[in-house]
Amino acid sequence: MNHHFRISLASLFVFLLTFVGCKKEETPEPKTPQTEDFWEKAGSALGLNVDSLQLASNLAEQSPSFYALLVIRHDSIALERYYRGKNAASLFHLRSITKNFTSALTGIAIEEGLIGNLDDQLRTYLPDANNGDKENITIRHLLNMTSGLTWHEEDEVLPLLNQQIANPVQTVLARPLATAPGEEFNYNSVLPHMVSHILAKKTGKPFENYAEEKLFDPLGIAKFDWTRDPNGEVWGGFGLQLTARDLARLGKLYLDGGQWDGVQLVPAEWVQESGSSQISFGTSNNGYSLQWWTSENFGTIYYGQGYGGQALMILPEQDMIVVACQAHFVPQFQHLSQWRNFADHIFPVIFRAIE
Repeated sequence: MNHHFRISLASLFVFLLTFVGCKKEETPEPKTPQTEDFWEKAGSALGLNVDSLQLASNLAEQSPSFYALLVIRHDSIALERYYRGKNAASLFHLRSITKNFTSALTGIAIEEGLIGNLDDQLRTYLPDANNGDKENITIRHLLNMTSGLTWHEEDEVLPLLNQQIANPVQTVLARPLATAPGEEFNYNSVLPHMVSHILAKKTGKPFENYAEEKLFDPLGIAKFDWTRDPNGEVWGGFGLQLTARDLARLGKLYLDGGQWDGVQLVPAEWVQESGSSQISFGTSNNGYSLQWWTSENFGTIYYGQGYGGQALMILPEQDMIVVACQAHFVPQFQHLSQWRNFADHIFPVIFRAIE
């Protein structure tokens, strides 16, 4: 097994949401007691080497932009560390891991009949897509970043974030096709926002309300924040803030095949599809599927990745979840450095802790 975590070339296009260092980090939050919830305390049956976990924690502590590291196995917390004034009550910017929640809610909406299926044409829900070859764009293309619409994430995400694109869904839909739909992967943070916009229309309620009803409330997530677009809609591709433990709840939901407390929240087939590559990146053993990155470098894993090095790693074969939260208002080069620090150094140490 290759213990060197290799990031696919495609992930280098994930230049999502940088303020290019123009905003100061938040001041340290006051220490508050960690709230107890359903997670069990670590026990001797977890099968993880304590020294390796301590090494991972030390590496995180030595990283000046690391805020939180959480390792859960068999529903028990094996490692939970917070740095630089953060604590279990702190809300962390998930960045593009927001997309994973949008994906889960799309699977729920299909199960409920609000959307027919993944291969429904986009024009069924957004008439602006009824234009030439754009008619061939499907919901699957949006979730797999293969719409073909002209977009350059690195150059255009800052205006998007700064609310300089008044109607992001309509603006991007008006763009010409750069490639045929389904032909080429091109990371585009407006595509999941199109999906959340569709779900808000179909449900007749704000997207965050649908998220609360179908995911947050059943999972016991009571505290969150979410930024909005110029039209007042929460962004479907970024902007969600959660605690580290609450982010891990999405990981547990997927580890359990979409079930929570005996209730099937997300269809089991949707969870299975999410963890199986639909888009492959050459010989890198990495891929993409329904807003999740996939990898075969540590057995079969899939994960959410957010700008600045945010991570929700799901290891089905090990019944394990790893959460990392880092600084999010950073320039592009620092984003890449922070992600590689976690992916190439800290995460492999955690994986080697498995005995």
